Amino acid sequence: DGWLEVIVYEGVYNVSTNITTAAIVAKEGSTGTHLWEQSVNASGEWNCDIWADCLLDLNDDGLDDAVVIEWVDNESTGTETVKIIAKRGYDGTHLFEAQSDEPLWFARWWWRGYDLDGDGQNDLLLWISTEMYAVTYNVSYPNLFDTGESSKPYPSIMGVFNGTMTPLNDTVVHTLYTYPCTGTGGHSEYVRIWGNGIDVNATWSGYSSDWQTITFDEVTLEAGKTYNITIELGSYPQILHESSFNATGGTITCTIFVDANGKIYYDWIPAIKLE
Repeated sequence: DGWLEVIVYEGVYNVSTNITTAAIVAKEGSTGTHLWEQSVNASGEWNCDIWADCLLDLNDDGLDDAVVIEWVDNESTGTETVKIIAKRGYDGTHLFEAQSDEPLWFARWWWRGYDLDGDGQNDLLLWISTEMYAVTYNVSYPNLFDTGESSKPYPSIMGVFNGTMTPLNDTVVHTLYTYPCTGTGGHSEYVRIWGNGIDVNATWSGYSSDWQTITFDEVTLEAGKTYNITIELGSYPQILHESSFNATGGTITCTIFVDANGKIYYDWIPAIKLE
């Protein structure tokens, strides 16, 4: 979005439980909005740690990803474990990891990284005391568009969402799943996706079978193209209180959300999964 983000470190030792928890939290630099987090815990006082050691683009999407290092000292076995995790920068999706029961390092080269195999993607060089590995991310995009669950789904109410979505990859879809607020019947009653030569819609079949999923004719959403989407929502769907949201597989933006009482919002996006 043109703004630098912030990675916050948290470390807590709970005396009553004898558990140490360490976490890093990625937050939007402009607003402090939570993007993702990664945590590790261990028995004993300060027997684990975690940090983000490097930021570089590993999956060739033009955005920085995070190289996270976890360290755990297992008191019961007397062993230490080091894990290096590559996480997609904007949503924390797990890309790949390496783990060792002995010291594990990676080369922190030139700050933008190096492409070892000429495929246009940055690679990592990892080594233990006796071996060295060159590791690359094998781009295998999931065939879905998924906002995931909302960390703060309320306030929520039924209404009509109108917006746009732009997939990162070619995505074949024929179902829409709506994440409901816990203990409610949150669902979608109608969905329409149109633009760039497609126009499909489907209607909810009621509280039967997989009632949180609507099935429509299969279509392919092309990478980088923007589509219009309308969703009529019932009961209490989970809401992402954002004007635009980076989902797994693309971006979804709110044009307008009109709730059942006629109140208008420009930053309500239903939590959904298309696949």
